[in-house]
Amino acid sequence: MAYHVGPPAPLDNRPIHLLGVDFVYPRDRNFLLWMSVGLSGTVGGSCFALKWLYHSVAKGLWNQDRLLWRLIVPVLSGTVAVFASMLVASGLLSLIDTKFFSSFYGAVGTGWLIGYFSDNVLASLQKLAHKWFGTVDEPKGSSGTTVTSRETA
Repeated sequence: MAYHVGPPAPLDNRPIHLLGVDFVYPRDRNFLLWMSVGLSGTVGGSCFALKWLYHSVAKGLWNQDRLLWRLIVPVLSGTVAVFASMLVASGLLSLIDTKFFSSFYGAVGTGWLIGYFSDNVLASLQKLAHKWFGTVDEPKGSSGTTVTSRETA
């Protein structure tokens, strides 16, 4: 994908065969760019999971019940990388300059960073959602007090 999408003007327009589908540059550049962001986020999440595997084994804290977590983290990280990057590229979130997404390398690098730190990204997005929308217990615009069933009885 990098061979076709990375350079500003590749010399050949051969189709790229991915998942049984032919993608043609430049027509499918945006799709290939976002697919690359997702894959780089998955690699970032994999690096994060491997780092913690190394630390937990080195400290004697390895726990086999975390195997499922280690398999899920890369997929979750790739998904978070794509959608958090889309929020940034759209201008809805101004965490990073949107110019990064005009370049293949900037987009892929951003995807990797978001994937690697996806736990932090999700925690920050949750705080932002609480600020924007409130919570079930404290809806946006409430004074911070909730009525309980004892108070109404």
